[in-house]
Amino acid sequence: MTKSEILRLQLRLAAAAADIEKWKEQGTAAAAARVKRIMKDVSRRTGHYYDELRLEMESKRLLRRGEIVRFEQDDLGGVLCAGVTARDFATHGTDYVLIHPELIAALGEVVRYFNTGIEVTRGYVPPHEHRQAGRKGRHCKGMAVRFKSGGVTPQEYFDAAMEDRVLAEQRVGVGVIGEESYLDVRKRRGFWVA
Repeated sequence: MTKSEILRLQLRLAAAAADIEKWKEQGTAAAAARVKRIMKDVSRRTGHYYDELRLEMESKRLLRRGEIVRFEQDDLGGVLCAGVTARDFATHGTDYVLIHPELIAALGEVVRYFNTGIEVTRGYVPPHEHRQAGRKGRHCKGMAVRFKSGGVTPQEYFDAAMEDRVLAEQRVGVGVIGEESYLDVRKRRGFWVA
């Protein structure tokens, strides 16, 4: 496997963790189908058979490790979760992006919950272009994203997260910034409206 294939595989495994939990808790057919598709794909690509237990163990290990993955120009086209690609995170025109696996898993959960596509409006931001020069914010580390979602207002997204209908088990920050929704990875849950 090439390095770019391994990176995509790692993020797919990390994103699968949310589906695995949903499948085990709720037994939903859609989550089960997604997990089985990923298992088949991962098994084919790696040459190792993946059953539910192995997939769950590896996806959780990747989430625990929390490695920030760097995507180069050649790797940007790969789908990370629910139609979102690494290229979508290159909102500042860079030829690479940094993305945290936990951010992909959380964003995938939001997309699946609302069953709608999203448009990333602010993804990876190079440190020299960050609005506060010299400060490395979460966007500079690939740990934050601002987005718009078709048919779902930022307030609806915020309320669903506050009521633990979505992202209940995730350590994330959820916010509303004007007409955009905000999501980041952090040590403990947080909520705000700007």
